[in-house]
Amino acid sequence: MNVHPVAVGCVVNGGRGLLVHHNALGLWLPPSGRIEENGVPDDAVKRELREELGLDVELVQWSGLSLEGKIVRQLAQPFRLF
Repeated sequence: MNVHPVAVGCVVNGGRGLLVHHNALGLWLPPSGRIEENGVPDDAVKRELREELGLDVELVQWSGLSLEGKIVRQLAQPFRLF
């Protein structure tokens, strides 16, 4: 099984969150994208939001993780909203 590191962005505006449909999984998930080789998560998030959704964003908070240019390994937990 190939494992690809990804970065996930939580886009919030006016108290509402943005989800995108992930066709392969059939789920609505926060926007995400692969981290390029020798890349960092913050660059991956900004690139994906710009390429896929046309959004130029400012990253304001990480979920309690201090990344400092390093990739943090966590397993994604897909979810479904009803």
